[in-house]
Amino acid sequence: MSNNWTPPPGWGQGPPQPPPQAPRYPAPDVMGTPPPFIPPPQQAKQGAGFVLQVIGLGCAGLIFIGVFGLLLLIFIAELGLPILIVASFMAFVPAVFYLSIVRLVDRYDPEPLWALAGAFVWGGVIAIFGSLLVNDTASAVAAAASGGSEEVAGFVGAVISAPIAEEAMKGIGLLVILFLLRKHFDGVVDGIVYGCVIALGFATVENILYYGRAVGEAGIGGGVVLFVLRGMLAPFSHPLFTSMTGIGVGLARERKRGIVAWTAPVIGYCLAVFLHAMWNLIAVLAGAGGGGELFFGAYAIVWIPSFLIFMVAVGYCLYRERRIIRTHLADEVALGVISQDEFNAITSLFRRSGFHMRGFKKGGYSGYRASKGLSQTVVKLALSKYHTLKASEANTQTRSLGEVPVLRQEIARLRGEMGS
Repeated sequence: MSNNWTPPPGWGQGPPQPPPQAPRYPAPDVMGTPPPFIPPPQQAKQGAGFVLQVIGLGCAGLIFIGVFGLLLLIFIAELGLPILIVASFMAFVPAVFYLSIVRLVDRYDPEPLWALAGAFVWGGVIAIFGSLLVNDTASAVAAAASGGSEEVAGFVGAVISAPIAEEAMKGIGLLVILFLLRKHFDGVVDGIVYGCVIALGFATVENILYYGRAVGEAGIGGGVVLFVLRGMLAPFSHPLFTSMTGIGVGLARERKRGIVAWTAPVIGYCLAVFLHAMWNLIAVLAGAGGGGELFFGAYAIVWIPSFLIFMVAVGYCLYRERRIIRTHLADEVALGVISQDEFNAITSLFRRSGFHMRGFKKGGYSGYRASKGLSQTVVKLALSKYHTLKASEANTQTRSLGEVPVLRQEIARLRGEMGS
């Protein structure tokens, strides 16, 4: 018998494994669906809708101006103009730094600056004004019911009314963004970002009132002490609270339908109220005789670990978003819509800056803008495919399906502007 027998290829390696399956998108196939044709009657409806949008924006602008004017008069009446100016400076300067940190979180799919500015204004004007009305009313009712007790009124206002009203007003802002700017609200990370920006707007304007009162009662020294406590030791409190609602709203955006879509925002809001109430309760107890030991003890034992857990959760959400983007861009490389180099650079927070600089070297500032636009459009393409898949699983409709071919055309145009 011959000993020259050789095993066939693959011998001993087990049964062949099937190739990884790409996400199954709904019909019609999003890989090649052209933008839908809109007949003239529909264009007329869109024109009427545009007029209604202009009217709605005009009314919203008038309401905002009125609320801002009333809020400004309230602050001037309580603090006086000179103290108001000093307190505003103390509140807004660190807010710029904290907003830049939130902006770093929003790196894969940066939200438009005008949308973030609108979120900040909602928190600093609309949410503040609504909360002041509710809190003052609740405190007055509690004082009347307790025979004029300031302690009862303060407790009800800080521990019960403020958490419920303030988190509700900030949460309404998140819902407004979800329904009016759905194109720019893609999921959990966006919920955290918008929630933090709304909360920073709220905290900034609220700090004006607190800093102004401290300066008026104890001079600049008292204002500096309170600035350290609120502006340096606890700047994350309001963003931490409202991010809970933001996570819930972001989950609802991703799920489309089902029990999660309905319950996640409610659960997030309840968690935000609970954290807010616990924070205020500790502050009230410390002010009522617990002293600094109680506050700093709770700060070290409860709030620092809570903040660290929150940061870990943010890191996981960024990792999850990157995984979603890479999954739904893999077949775009195979189709030639993007190159492997573009895939590697755009899906990495560290390599993306280098990709933008290459655009600058090729075409100057216009090339830099084109490269930034390309990276954002590629990410938007991946997220649109993700929303299309989720809508298919929930047996519902989404505008993201029609955006896919349009975004591919935009990618080709931007690559041309880069000179590649």
